[in-house]
Amino acid sequence: MSWVSTKIYSYYRKSRLQLFCYALTDVEPKYEWKLNGGPLPPNVAIEYHLVSSTLFIDNAGPENEGLYSCEQNSIKMFTHLIFKTLLLNITVHPPIKKVQADFKQPAEFQCRLAGYEEESEAVFLWSFQPDSASLPGPLPDDVILQSTGQYIKIWNPQVSHSGKYLCSVLGRTSHGQLIVQALGESLRS
Repeated sequence: MSWVSTKIYSYYRKSRLQLFCYALTDVEPKYEWKLNGGPLPPNVAIEYHLVSSTLFIDNAGPENEGLYSCEQNSIKMFTHLIFKTLLLNITVHPPIKKVQADFKQPAEFQCRLAGYEEESEAVFLWSFQPDSASLPGPLPDDVILQSTGQYIKIWNPQVSHSGKYLCSVLGRTSHGQLIVQALGESLRS
């Protein structure tokens, strides 16, 4: 007969985790820890006590992800699922850009992604919502998209470029606002 309790843990890069396995009988247990049914990674330490066993994971990383099981006298008693916490933050910089039309001053926006280690593999999708529209559409033809997709540039902004430039990546969206004043109008703060 076995009794299995599963706990779920998440970690941030280089965090320290402690997993516990408690004795459920009066008989002195023999504890055995496994990761995904096999051996434990090298950054794991185990303490054995009469009534419990504690597994310590220092500097948690991808090699520590998976299902840890604790067996007592060959009976699986506790399982611990460990996965990485993914906190994503996406911002478009600058949040607001003001330029004068026909002033030959370029406008540039950058889509910044934080919390995702494989940023080079992320796909940045840009769209444009003119001030006069309620929904975004494709970027204007004269907006230049950098090869990585993180930056867009408008060399000679016109009033028609005014609006929101939206960046979407990994299911998140943020935007920057471009305000282009016609020649002769003053830029308001």
